[in-house]
Amino acid sequence: MSADHIQNICALGTGTMGASTALCFALAGYEVAFWGRTDQSLQRGKDNILSALKALNDNQIIRSEDIPVVLGRIKQTTVLEHAARDADFVVESIKEDLGLKRTHFGALDTICRSHTIFATNTSSCSPTDIAEGLSEQRQEQFVVTHFFNPAHLMSLVEVVAGEKTSGQTMTTAFNLMEYIGRSPIKLWKEFPGFVANFLQSNLLHAADDLIGQGYAVAAVDRAAQDIMKRSSLFNVNADEQQQSFLHTYLHDKISGAASKLVQQDVSPDTVDHVFSLVLGLRSRFAGMLEVADLGGLDVFKAIRDNLSDGHNTGLPSSLEILVAQGNFGAKTGQGFYSWSEPRRLERVRDRNVVLFGALKEMLSGKFGQPAFPPMRGFDKPFVNLAA
Repeated sequence: MSADHIQNICALGTGTMGASTALCFALAGYEVAFWGRTDQSLQRGKDNILSALKALNDNQIIRSEDIPVVLGRIKQTTVLEHAARDADFVVESIKEDLGLKRTHFGALDTICRSHTIFATNTSSCSPTDIAEGLSEQRQEQFVVTHFFNPAHLMSLVEVVAGEKTSGQTMTTAFNLMEYIGRSPIKLWKEFPGFVANFLQSNLLHAADDLIGQGYAVAAVDRAAQDIMKRSSLFNVNADEQQQSFLHTYLHDKISGAASKLVQQDVSPDTVDHVFSLVLGLRSRFAGMLEVADLGGLDVFKAIRDNLSDGHNTGLPSSLEILVAQGNFGAKTGQGFYSWSEPRRLERVRDRNVVLFGALKEMLSGKFGQPAFPPMRGFDKPFVNLAA
């Protein structure tokens, strides 16, 4: 099935990623069946979607009259059969639990039509392992579409094949991600963490090593932020080569991780592209340690736990200690930094200013793919920021 023939989307999961992913498709003009386990979880998901739409309107990215149109494209249900029976493309964003994912996709295999493509929004579970037990045809139609939080503002999507994923499925998923305004990459070989999380985890590990050596958190984070701003991990200019020991240490570690990705058949251009769209974008408001605090140290620990021995050098000691103590970063008040609620809210606002600014750049064609293509949206769907 080609992306041109996809009309109906089924989005599983009502958490932050599930709601944001459903919104991506609805903004691009698709009909979305939004599935959750309970009415309460669906209401939370709907509230998150409405909040995101209001923020898009506040930032002049959509008009107020577009909000009910987008919401009208999203139909909620707690009945899996009702959500999936007409779907051409299913995207799953439920809990990162292999058994749970297998159970849901097993049920979907009996519900969905033969052409339906199954996609999982994971970075910690193997697509081959999730698809195990599905019919042979469905394993060929199984793929990863790994979005980044918040999905409706972050442009990168990692499209990853399992062992039996067909070339047609990869092409369809990739094209569909472009249709909804994302900037996808193709990974034909699965490996733990994929590209972005592998790079992030290695930079976080290196920064934590320096803290263990007695360097101050703020100094390490400033150096990490400088590294995150670099345009390439493979070509370092003269000014970058003359920076401090902290910069050199961090660069050596992250460039070593980049070289390992190349050994996994990821091109240097793709590595740099991912680095720019994720770490480069986040460097506009924070260094790696503060990014981890804002995202949740428990989340970053879980990502590292899922990286195999061949792709990391062990859990960062400070991170392990902080998580064991229940210090998960901004949401608990303590991480690498100490957080008050006013400071957390201020830094979240700073982050959102950066992300909305980047989205406006995408809309004007200055950064990545143009978001929300009008061919599937409205006649005059969004503010013309290029004008």
